[in-house]
Amino acid sequence: MPSKFVFAAGVARRLKRLGVASGVLLGAGAIALMPLTNAQALEKVRLLTRFGGWPDLTVAELDEFANTSRPPQNVKRLINLVAFFTDVDEASAHEYLTSETPVNREYLLEASYTPVGERFYRLASNAMTVTEDPDRTWIYLRDAMLAASDEEVASAIELIREIDANTLEIDTEKLKETSEQIERDEEIVNFLKMAFPEIQ
Repeated sequence: MPSKFVFAAGVARRLKRLGVASGVLLGAGAIALMPLTNAQALEKVRLLTRFGGWPDLTVAELDEFANTSRPPQNVKRLINLVAFFTDVDEASAHEYLTSETPVNREYLLEASYTPVGERFYRLASNAMTVTEDPDRTWIYLRDAMLAASDEEVASAIELIREIDANTLEIDTEKLKETSEQIERDEEIVNFLKMAFPEIQ
């Protein structure tokens, strides 16, 4: 839901089309109507690959890249590695990270607390783990999505900023499988199309 989710190239494009990258990696009800505040802001994103772990990316590094379009060394190394296998470059990585997608906020608030909404966030959490509280990762993703879309647009960097935890671990080996599961679930696809009306 990349950065790490965004840098997962073809998978990232698929997730972005479905709305995950704009907010899934990562919903409504009484809790959602209360102010959402971060007691603890996300500090780093950890990437797991078939080649082993990648040095943690800090949110400060991702913020710098989002704000300046110039990737810090750690981010640049990751982009260069991904570029060997895909068409991702600095410009497209920056676009994945920062592009804003309009959100049907009212629908998202309501639908995120339905069985379909919960199923979406639980599926997204198969590839993403809040290391301090793994079993509740899907709740962190849901709450971050709601907070990130507060102004009726959402982006991957806003989603990352709103995760109320210290470390988000992304398993790139599971991203493709997770995105394919999401694509096969017609109810989830309809949920995403309603929540993100400009997604094709």
